[in-house]
Amino acid sequence: MRAQILAKWGSAAGLIAMALFWATLSTGLTEEEPAITAGKLEFGRNCAICHGIDGKGAGPITPLLKKTPANLTQLSKKNGGKFPFWPTYRMIDGREPIDGHGGRDMPIWGDRFRAEAGSLQQGAESTVRGRILEIIVYLQSLQEE
Repeated sequence: MRAQILAKWGSAAGLIAMALFWATLSTGLTEEEPAITAGKLEFGRNCAICHGIDGKGAGPITPLLKKTPANLTQLSKKNGGKFPFWPTYRMIDGREPIDGHGGRDMPIWGDRFRAEAGSLQQGAESTVRGRILEIIVYLQSLQEE
């Protein structure tokens, strides 16, 4: 008897979850929008000075740099149509070398974010990962075909 009741409630919960999912799709809002907005703010504070707020590589200090910053709207296109999520993460974090910069001219944001978060504080690494992931979600939203 218990199994039948649980099965009945389980299927009802599944139907409710499906209805909520379809309702979310019909509103036109996506779950990513808050992360995209947060990522745009993070990008504006840290990356736009070189890459421009549009991510195309024409930030205000571009004339002072040895190499023109990458056009970040073309990452997917240069990667066969697939956004290079983990390489992008590692580049921002500082664990991936950046060939086009003639060395490591791009700041190692992971280190900067860790310093700001207080690297010895509990949760600092999660804060760093969150900030990097917000930037990546924003970069994904900028991709052009």
